[in-house]
Amino acid sequence: ARIAAGAAASALVNARRSTLAESPSVSVPGVDERLPPPAKLDDPEYNAAVLEQWREHVRQAREAWQRKDMPAAEAQLKQALEAAGHFGGSSAPMATSLLNMAQFYRRANRQGGGGAPAPP
Repeated sequence: ARIAAGAAASALVNARRSTLAESPSVSVPGVDERLPPPAKLDDPEYNAAVLEQWREHVRQAREAWQRKDMPAAEAQLKQALEAAGHFGGSSAPMATSLLNMAQFYRRANRQGGGGAPAPP
């Protein structure tokens, strides 16, 4: 079960990396402009806003967990992982998000998929 949880978390990270590598900007057919890249990592106000979004997703995942709403908890954890990507693969939010996802999947599998895994 641990191997499966680790593999699931690794797959999410690899999917995120390949998505970022393939689409650094977005183009609209028929329009010659491209959207600007995301705000710089050295913008403290933007970083604080992203970190707050990340924390909110984790909080909502915990609430969904307590309600035993596993699909909502999983969705919130995935959104937290997406927000953590802003800070890079070796950041604390990314490490926490990967750990939360791995624990979620491991505990969900231990319960046979129908029970409630422990909160992230």
